[in-house]
Amino acid sequence: LASVPSKGNVLASVPAKGNVLASVPSKGNVLASVPAKGNVLASVPAKGSVLASVPAKGNVLASVPSKGNVLASVPAKGNVLASVPAKGNVLASVPAKGNVLASVPSKGNVLASVPAKGNVLASVPAKGSVLASVPAKGNVLASVPSKGNVLASVPAKGNVLASVPAKGNVLASVPAKGNVLASVPAKGSVLASVPAKGNVLASVPAKGNVLASVPSKGNVLASVPAKGNVLASVPAKVNVLASVPAKGNVLASVPAKGNVLASVPAKGSVLASVPAKGNVLASVPSKGNVLASVPAKGNVLASVPAKGNVLASVPAKGSVLASVPAKGNVLASVPAKGNVLASVPSKGNVLASVPAKGNVLASVPAKGNVLASVPSKGNVLASVPAKGNVLASVPSKGNVLASVPAKGNVLASVPSKGNVLASVPAKGNVLASVPSKGNVLASVPAKGNVLASVPSKGNVLASVPAKGNVLASVPSKGNVLASVPAKGNVLASVPSKGNVLASVPAKGNVLASVPSKGNVLASVPAKGNVLASVPAKGNVLASVPSKGNVLASVPAKGNVLASVPAKGNVLASVPSKGNVLASVPAKGNVLASVPVKGNVLASAAELFLLIVLPIIFF
Repeated sequence: LASVPSKGNVLASVPAKGNVLASVPSKGNVLASVPAKGNVLASVPAKGSVLASVPAKGNVLASVPSKGNVLASVPAKGNVLASVPAKGNVLASVPAKGNVLASVPSKGNVLASVPAKGNVLASVPAKGSVLASVPAKGNVLASVPSKGNVLASVPAKGNVLASVPAKGNVLASVPAKGNVLASVPAKGSVLASVPAKGNVLASVPAKGNVLASVPSKGNVLASVPAKGNVLASVPAKVNVLASVPAKGNVLASVPAKGNVLASVPAKGSVLASVPAKGNVLASVPSKGNVLASVPAKGNVLASVPAKGNVLASVPAKGSVLASVPAKGNVLASVPAKGNVLASVPSKGNVLASVPAKGNVLASVPAKGNVLASVPSKGNVLASVPAKGNVLASVPSKGNVLASVPAKGNVLASVPSKGNVLASVPAKGNVLASVPSKGNVLASVPAKGNVLASVPSKGNVLASVPAKGNVLASVPSKGNVLASVPAKGNVLASVPSKGNVLASVPAKGNVLASVPSKGNVLASVPAKGNVLASVPAKGNVLASVPSKGNVLASVPAKGNVLASVPAKGNVLASVPSKGNVLASVPAKGNVLASVPVKGNVLASAAELFLLIVLPIIFF
């Protein structure tokens, strides 16, 4: 028991089960060696140092209140309890199952090494640093409340619990089954590396960064609420849950069966890569971007409500669910059995590519465009209600359901067994191509046009109620049902066993060509014309109730049934075994030519009936 009140030193050696209790109140030093089961209790209140060595099961309890240092070595099952309240340092080495409890409240540092199953509990409240190394099953609990740093290394099954509340940094390395719980509330950074089954729980509330690497089955839960970034790499079956509410970025890479749940509510970006069976759930509510890549069976659920973009790539069986409500874009690529569900309600665009058995459900309600490509058995359901366009390509057994209610266009191509259902209610156009067994159902109610091509066994059902045109081509066993109620025209071509049912109620024309076994049923109620050509076994049933004309040509075994009730004309040519039944009740003419075995039954209410039988008129 040694007491030295002024500038003295205490050098004490106790080799067997003894204790050293030393008090040095002024500029003195304590050098104590206790090799066997002894303890060192040292108090140095002013600028002194404590150098304590306890090699076997002993403890070091050192208190240095002013600018002193504590250098403590405890090689076997001992503990180091060191308190340095002013500018001092604690250098503690505990190589076997010991603990280091160090408190440095002012500008001091804690350098603690615990190589075997020990723990480091370090508290540095002002500008100090904690450098802690725990190589085997130990834990590091470090608290640095002001501008300090925590550098913690735990290589085997240990944990790092680090708290740095002001401008400090946390550099934590846990290579085997350990966890990193790091809290940095002000401008600090968290650099955490957990290579085997560990977890990283990092919280950085102000301008800090989180750089987290977890290469094997670990998780990263990172929260950065103000201008910070989250860079997370998790290569095997782990998850990344990242929250960045203000101007921060989330860069997350999860290469194997992991998930990325990223929330960035203000001007931040989410760059997420999940290459194997993982999911990306990204929410960016304000001017942020979502760049998500999921190459194998993963899903991308991205929400960007304000001026952000969603660039999502899902190459294998994954889905893209993207919502961009304000001026954002959705660029989604799903090459294998995936789906794209994209919603862009304001001036955004949807560019979706789904090359194999996937679906595209795209909604763009204001001035946006939908460019959708689905080359194999997929479907395109596109809705663009205001000045947008729908360009949809489905080359194999897919369907296109497109709705464009205001000044937009629908350009749809479905080359194999697909269908096109297109609705354009205001000044839009429908250009639909279906080359193989598909159908075109097109509705254009105001000044739009329908250009439909169906080359193989398909049907065209087109409705254009106001000043629009229907140009329909169905070359093989298809049908054309066209309705144009106001000043529009119907130009229909059906070359093989198809039918043309055309209705034009106001000033429109019907030009119908059916070259093989087809029928033309045309109704034009006001000032319109019917020009119908049916070259083989077809029929022409034409009704023109007001000032219209019927010019019908049926060259083989067909019939012409024409009704023109007001000032119209019927010019009918049937060269082989056909019949002409013509009714013209008011000031109309019937010019009928039937050169072979045909009949003409004509009714003219007012003027004359001219029948020329042997002359081929058309």
